[in-house]
Amino acid sequence: MDSNSTRIHPIMTELSPTTFFNDLPTEMKITIFTFVRTMADKRAVCLVSREWRRLMPPMLWDVFVPTFQPLPTGSLTALLQSGSNILPHIKRIHVRVIAPSGTEKVHDPSVEASLKFIIGALPKNVLQRFTSDMSFSTSFFMHLLQSQQQWQTFNLRWHPLHLKVPSEIVSAGQAVWLASSLGSLKQLTLYADPTCASNLDDCRFLIQSTDQLDALEIRGFKSKPSIEILCVQLFSGLEPVDGTPARILCPSRLTFCNLDLATKPTTMPYLRYENLVKLLHGCTELQELAITICPIYLGPIERVGSDFALDADSQLPQTELEALLDIIVRQSKLHTLRILALPTIDFHALQGPPGNVGREQLINIHVNAVQVAMQRFASQVMSYMAGRESKLKVLAMSPYLQLSSFPDKDENGHRWPNYHYTRSWDIDARGIEHVVALSLTHAALEMPESRLLYDN
Repeated sequence: MDSNSTRIHPIMTELSPTTFFNDLPTEMKITIFTFVRTMADKRAVCLVSREWRRLMPPMLWDVFVPTFQPLPTGSLTALLQSGSNILPHIKRIHVRVIAPSGTEKVHDPSVEASLKFIIGALPKNVLQRFTSDMSFSTSFFMHLLQSQQQWQTFNLRWHPLHLKVPSEIVSAGQAVWLASSLGSLKQLTLYADPTCASNLDDCRFLIQSTDQLDALEIRGFKSKPSIEILCVQLFSGLEPVDGTPARILCPSRLTFCNLDLATKPTTMPYLRYENLVKLLHGCTELQELAITICPIYLGPIERVGSDFALDADSQLPQTELEALLDIIVRQSKLHTLRILALPTIDFHALQGPPGNVGREQLINIHVNAVQVAMQRFASQVMSYMAGRESKLKVLAMSPYLQLSSFPDKDENGHRWPNYHYTRSWDIDARGIEHVVALSLTHAALEMPESRLLYDN
């Protein structure tokens, strides 16, 4: 064959011009089916023929999302039948509980019992991911870890009523086999309570038993003591006999760390300088970080943030924010920073009679001024960190909060309290280049490598 001629794949040479889809090799059919995205289309594929129904289930049921209302008995029976061809293909479970509007998704023993039946019927060691938007008892997680031991992602959300009982996870008879069950775990989400010693013991054991862990999220229960207490207690080793301070031990392989105790969008506890230094000291691979930092005051709204400045070259003593940013800059691989508390803007001068206008209404009235203030703050942070040779690419000011109502969007497409920016450059009238923050309208789509931009 001439070197310039088109080369034909060997498989295609075996196909006649009248080849139909059913004549394709099984591997090619499966590859084509992977491009079927929606559940409705996947179900339609299963109805075409017996062969297609046999090929589609691994893609149709890879992610199993039971929505308990609670689950009808008939549906549960059909699911557990050996001929359903569903259970052998389930690798990831995300539990959704549909609660009546305005009510909280609380621990439901009937949902827990139904899930135990489903998990007990699965082949051993097929589940890789378990997440949920509702709480479960510690005994349920013990059952889950006993039957499945090839975990990659785990969301451990304990029900508060089960936090006060003695620790079940770190008891002498459980620790060895639990550690082996978690050996392949890469992503872990924990809900911790600093007031409950057994809960902290369990969380600490789980963190320190995951040698392959590269993504860690710590969520706190609302109205609990500060994140300062949580991090020191949760990541500390045993207190040395000589009385020296306990070290804060964070998994060295972490590339993703999210420490969230958000209860309000602007005022919440934060990590002080000395503890942030200890926490990040061993995290040499960190690429994404979400934390609360010290309170930031941008001044009155009529001056739209012009009172705030970070001065990298000033001879004045460092501010607390500058000191915290200097610690974060040491993470040489960090590309995404999510600040879980918004800077404070003073609306008092414009508010009028006390209690007459709510915060959301004030932000709606001054939405463009808030936009300018937030962008100025983001540009100051980006410029400050770039001046210290940081590789930070994405900056978000975005608490993990579910609000009943949101103000209007600003001209950047941002809606309070969520603001996202990426690093960019601008040239002033003198021809000097400056680092600035460029707004991201659809942050999760524009920066897919930044997992912290996805709310979960």
